[in-house]
Amino acid sequence: MEMFRQRDEEIKTVFLDYLKVYFAERDLTKTMKMLSKTTTGYGTGFGEKSYDIENTLSLFVRDIRNVPNPIHYTINKLHIQSPIDNVGIVCCELDLETDVLNHKMVLKNIRFSSVWIKYDDNWLLENMHLSFPTEIHGEDECYPIKEIEEQNIVLQRLLEERTHELKAALQKISTLAITDKLTQIYNRLKIEESLSNEIERARRYNSIFSIILIDIDHFKRVNDEHGHIVGDKVLVEFAKILSNRIRKTDICGRWGGEEFILICPHTNLEEAFNIAKDLQKTIIQYNFFSVGKITASFGISTFSHDDTSDSLIKRADDALYQAKNGGRNRIVLQDS
Repeated sequence: MEMFRQRDEEIKTVFLDYLKVYFAERDLTKTMKMLSKTTTGYGTGFGEKSYDIENTLSLFVRDIRNVPNPIHYTINKLHIQSPIDNVGIVCCELDLETDVLNHKMVLKNIRFSSVWIKYDDNWLLENMHLSFPTEIHGEDECYPIKEIEEQNIVLQRLLEERTHELKAALQKISTLAITDKLTQIYNRLKIEESLSNEIERARRYNSIFSIILIDIDHFKRVNDEHGHIVGDKVLVEFAKILSNRIRKTDICGRWGGEEFILICPHTNLEEAFNIAKDLQKTIIQYNFFSVGKITASFGISTFSHDDTSDSLIKRADDALYQAKNGGRNRIVLQDS
C-alpha cells in the first residue's frame, strides 16, 4: 500500500509541475521536456486531434504563441489512478482565466485528463485530453466519452508494450536458468533435464542414444601458468568448438569445471566414437588464446533400457577415467 501511495504522489507532483510550466509559466521548453516521444492527445474544445509527436508539438507551439500570457488556474477536482505500475492517469477539473488581446477570458469546469508513463526515473506525458462541457459543442462533444476512448487506446498500446517486455524478460530469465554463464551453452541443470527426457523417449520408442563426456587435459596447468582469465577464455573457445562441430540434433552442455557433455540422439557406440574422433582432431588443430595447443579426453557410453541417468553417466565417467589414466588425448568406449 505504501508503494502505491508513493507512486500516486510522484504522479501528482509531476502533474502539478506540468500545470505550472504549461499554464502559469507558458514555458514551451520546459513543457516539451515533459512530453514522451509518443505523446498524443485531443483538444476537443476546437475539435483538434493529435496522433503523433510532431503534430502534438506543433499544437503546443501554436497554443503558447497565440496565448503567451500566463493562464491562471484553479483545481476544483483531482483524481489519480495507476492501472499498471509504470502508468498513471490524472483527471482533474479546472477553472482557467487569462487575457487575450486585452480581453479577459474565463473558462469554467474544464476537464483535463492525462496519461503519464514512467521512462527510467522520469514520468512523461503520454496522452492529454481537454474537454469543454459547454452548450456550444452540443452532441459533438460527447463529454467525456472521447477522452475515455482515447485513454483506452493509449492504455491498450502501453499494455501490449508492457506484455511484450514482460515476455522478453521471462524469456531471458528462462534462458539464463538453463545456460552456463561463462560458456553460453547449456548448464548442468538443463543437461540433466535433457538426459531424463532422452531416456524416456528411448524407452518409449525403443530407440538408442549415446553420451560423450569430454575433459580438457591438464587444465589446471593452464590456470596455474596463464591465470584464470586465460583459463576462462579457453573454456569459452572450447565450448564454441563443440557447439560448431556437433550435429543439430545433439545437445551440448558444460558438466562442470573443464568437463563437457554431449547427448547424441539415435546414435550408437560406433557413431558416437566417430563424433568424438572428429572433435578430437578439431581440438588438436586449434590454437587456443594465449595457450596454443591443448588436448582433451573422451569417455563414451550408450543407453541400455535398464539404464538410469546415473548408471549411464557412470559408465561414461569410468571410460573418461580410463582415457585420462591411459595417457590422455584418448577416446574410450564403455558398452552396457
